[in-house]
Amino acid sequence: MNIKEILGKLTIEEKASLCSGRNFWLSNEIPRLGIPSLRMNDGPHGMRVLKDQSHLWVHGTVKAICFPTASALAASWNRDLVQRVGQALSEEAKALGVNIILGPGMNIKRTPLCGRNFEYFSEDPLVSSEMAGAMVKGIQSKGVAACVKHYACNNQEYQRMTISAEMDERVLHELYLRGFQQVIAKYEPQLVMCSYNKINGTWASENSELLTEILREGFGFKGLVVSDWAAVVNPEKALKAGLDLEMPGTGGVSQKRLLKAYEEGIVTEAEFDRAVTRLLKLIEKTPGDCSASFDEEKHHQLAKEAAGEAIVLLKNKNQLLPLDTKKYKNIAVIGRFAVEPRYQGGGSSHVEALKEENLLDSLKSLAPDCSFSYEPGYSLKDTESPAEIDQAVKAAEKSDFTVLVIGLPDSYEFEGFDRTHMDLPAVHNLLVQKVLEVQKNTAILLVCGSAVSFGPWLDEANAMLLGWLSGQAGAAAMAEVLLGKINPSGKLTETFAHHLDQTPAYLNYPGENGKVHYGEGLYVGYRYYDKKKIIPAFSFGYGLSYTCFEYKELKIGSSVFKPGQSFEVSCVIKNTGPVKGSEVVQLYVGQQDIQRPVKELRGFEKISLEPGEEKRVCFVLNDEAFERYHCQIKGWYVPAGDYSILIGTSSAKILLKGQVKVEAPELDHVFDVQDQLLLLAGHPEAVKALEELTAHESIQRVVPGLTVEMLLPMRDLPLYRLMALSGGLFTPELIETAVKKMNENKKSR
Repeated sequence: MNIKEILGKLTIEEKASLCSGRNFWLSNEIPRLGIPSLRMNDGPHGMRVLKDQSHLWVHGTVKAICFPTASALAASWNRDLVQRVGQALSEEAKALGVNIILGPGMNIKRTPLCGRNFEYFSEDPLVSSEMAGAMVKGIQSKGVAACVKHYACNNQEYQRMTISAEMDERVLHELYLRGFQQVIAKYEPQLVMCSYNKINGTWASENSELLTEILREGFGFKGLVVSDWAAVVNPEKALKAGLDLEMPGTGGVSQKRLLKAYEEGIVTEAEFDRAVTRLLKLIEKTPGDCSASFDEEKHHQLAKEAAGEAIVLLKNKNQLLPLDTKKYKNIAVIGRFAVEPRYQGGGSSHVEALKEENLLDSLKSLAPDCSFSYEPGYSLKDTESPAEIDQAVKAAEKSDFTVLVIGLPDSYEFEGFDRTHMDLPAVHNLLVQKVLEVQKNTAILLVCGSAVSFGPWLDEANAMLLGWLSGQAGAAAMAEVLLGKINPSGKLTETFAHHLDQTPAYLNYPGENGKVHYGEGLYVGYRYYDKKKIIPAFSFGYGLSYTCFEYKELKIGSSVFKPGQSFEVSCVIKNTGPVKGSEVVQLYVGQQDIQRPVKELRGFEKISLEPGEEKRVCFVLNDEAFERYHCQIKGWYVPAGDYSILIGTSSAKILLKGQVKVEAPELDHVFDVQDQLLLLAGHPEAVKALEELTAHESIQRVVPGLTVEMLLPMRDLPLYRLMALSGGLFTPELIETAVKKMNENKKSR
């Protein structure tokens, strides 16, 4: 495709048309120049292709494989596995003629109440970027484009189309943009989707700082920016800010507005060409291929493998699990989810699954010598289920072993609205309590897409598994974990608090008057619990196994680190238990600074070990492990000081500790009109400029003999306030010129 030639042949009307969609899922086409439509569809964990592509939810969707949701995939901590899921999604997309998969979603889980948390990976930007990056790599390996979303700060569904996310610049960069930055740098997604909301008062779709200065000039993004569906408020402002494609199509309304803006000189042809060029480059990379096919059974088995690695063993007192079918023959399976599985959330990511497993049938198939009884225990619609609970308790009492399946119903986790609390349904809590009173040999299986709080029965529970929303094959994987055919290796990528009022954003959510203030700052997830010394129900990174691991022989490649260098950190992990298992080794870096989190995840590796086997796990640390964002220089720097190198099984269980001294130059101060006189007096380059300021003839004419020393008793006075206190003698122009000279003096030092 000769893009320069095509741009020369396109009319201005055609260029304007290419900046918005043709309908709900297709970009516009220009047949006379061979420019086809691009087809895009939802697909973070399965292809949701509508049978009628011109509308949203009309005439149903084509059936496809439903993989585990992002919250589940992240709990695997397995980059290779997530990449293979991405490849499978890409194969299905090609078979359905889809060029662009609208995913993965990678927003930070600021609050457990966000209704779309099941679509997001983590409360931590490193986990989010690595999992999203693996997904992007898999999708794009097969000629389909991935679209990371929602850029940026779409951390709640409440008023998501109008709310303004208000936060400090450092918080924005270190938490909410960091994952996007790392994915773009390492994995090069071909699209970024901008979010609905405002960021500090400016719509994401019209935010030139966000879309151009940060995303393109800062992060180096070279692909296409598409709007979330109906996120554009002002098409001409969006185009100028750096948006390339508005979706969905608006029936020509946006095209007319863009053309009018062009005629009035508001929008230039160069701005049209910039957006169209990016669209044409994307078309070249994503040809689409409806003749492609995929192996349904192979993908189903991959979905099962992914679900198996995602399952987290939360409790296992006295090694109650895996279930010993030689010892326990009479097994009660309780919970409607055991036969009517809930394996995905609601909204735009909902997939019509090609097939689905259920737990009861899977257990019967795997343990044919056991006798299984089933009781629903609760209704999926009614909040009261006394009869069902009574029957379930009787079944549990008669059994040798009980498998109890509880969790969140469909209505709790859905795009478009947030939860009002993080509790399990009251009937589920009551059921667990009653069952545990009569049967201690009970394994509780929890089905949900995001963090929940538990009832008073938590301490009484002997065995608990977190199954997440695990896709169409999840129930089969859960059965294999229960019976020990799969050794659980999932670990939490979000903290499970005891109560909602312990969560970081509790006092700053959901906002009011059109704004939500991120008052918790950097302290989201484990960063908050560490700083406040709060012990949650289950910590970030937590997860048990049917085997045991020993951590030993920490080696740190250098005791001193200087910016621009790198060094290796390693340790030995040994499987000291009876069965093969996988462990997620987590590396954290911390600095004793009140302005920083206690520690932050800086690396992780998942390894598989046979009984008695040991391996050395290696990490390479560079500037990214120590740097922080500085608002004044609008960039990253490495502060000097002593840093802890911490390796453990979770954020709360650190087993190996070391230290590194960082030797880095002091950060150059960028002088500003609001700097206090005391600060300026400590910098020779500033004092020199102040001497020139006080010596200015307009000032000496009024106050002969005025010197810098005469000003210094007003040590706490910001420089700019001299204007008011001098009756305008120190004019804004003189003060700003002095500050400019301060910074010039510093550069010429």
